[in-house]
Amino acid sequence: PRSIHLSNNSVQKQYQPSVCRSKMLPVDNMWTCEEFKSYLSNLPDPWANIIVPGMKKGILNALLCTQDLIDHRKNSFELFGADFMLLEDFTPWLIEINSSPSMARTTTATAYLVEKVLEDTIKVVIDRHQNKSCDTGKFELAYRQPQV
Repeated sequence: PRSIHLSNNSVQKQYQPSVCRSKMLPVDNMWTCEEFKSYLSNLPDPWANIIVPGMKKGILNALLCTQDLIDHRKNSFELFGADFMLLEDFTPWLIEINSSPSMARTTTATAYLVEKVLEDTIKVVIDRHQNKSCDTGKFELAYRQPQV
């Protein structure tokens, strides 16, 4: 079986590129979402039909299973990052969820992503506190349950 860990820079930077490496892969082993969608463009939209819904489902199920372990503190928040691998049919498998993921701008893709995540985090944490219908950028409410 062939594989490449396309997104985890902390893992990939430790290895030398394979001689069989595809020329399509970026030097720093990381694509932006737009670059990945472009790669998938000849297929029947696995991004919208399989990948994104599967990632949302994986994250939601993991958080629901562990919600009793999370300390709820008023006026605080934590940012989580999730790592996935994709099967040949593009089904995403959740590998891990990290608390306080790295905000290092080590690649072109992470430089862009980190900037957007930080901007959107401010929208959710500050702006939404004052206006519940404000723009939250790429963040979206994935699930709502009654408070206990």
